[in-house]
Amino acid sequence: MAILYKTEIGKVQLFIWENEAGVQQFQDIKGVNLLDLKEFQSIKHAQRQHTFLNSRALIYSLFKPSEIRKNSHGAFAPTPKGHHLSLSHTHDYSVLAVSTNPVGVDIETQRPEIAKIWHKFAHHQEQKFNADWERLLLWTCKEALFKRAEKDLNFKEEICVESYTGSGKGIIEGKVKDKPFVGHFIQVKDHLLTVCS
Repeated sequence: MAILYKTEIGKVQLFIWENEAGVQQFQDIKGVNLLDLKEFQSIKHAQRQHTFLNSRALIYSLFKPSEIRKNSHGAFAPTPKGHHLSLSHTHDYSVLAVSTNPVGVDIETQRPEIAKIWHKFAHHQEQKFNADWERLLLWTCKEALFKRAEKDLNFKEEICVESYTGSGKGIIEGKVKDKPFVGHFIQVKDHLLTVCS
């Protein structure tokens, strides 16, 4: 399977890969990173193994396995050429964000669990966002910011989304620890993808 969609937003390149049934084991992927192999072997659930393999097939289609390393937080370390990477996946898609700056990406579909945990991650100033789609947008944004930070952030207290513009594609703005951020979102079929750099 090849990259389904490629786009550039500012200094971030986004690569979207449609997960396929054909990638079933590491032997189906050219090149293997030993750390990825160990991580794969620790995954017990078949669906998680499938999405993990597809996400690695995406990364290895763009980078050599020797370029892929993780830092002490478990996030991707910058490549030798200075590319920052962030990865997200669902059952249907894997997404890789590549930037010369720290970057975070998240892709999700609407799930009932997001509404159930809304009170755990919504800042008090975010109560105005009460539609399911808005809650999904805030969740993907906060996940992307968390990945960009590469350290613990309190979703409820330290990340506050103030506004967004657009539908299907647009900009989301707010503050992380009182510092402004700007993110971008794109709808991919029934999925919502948000990237922050």
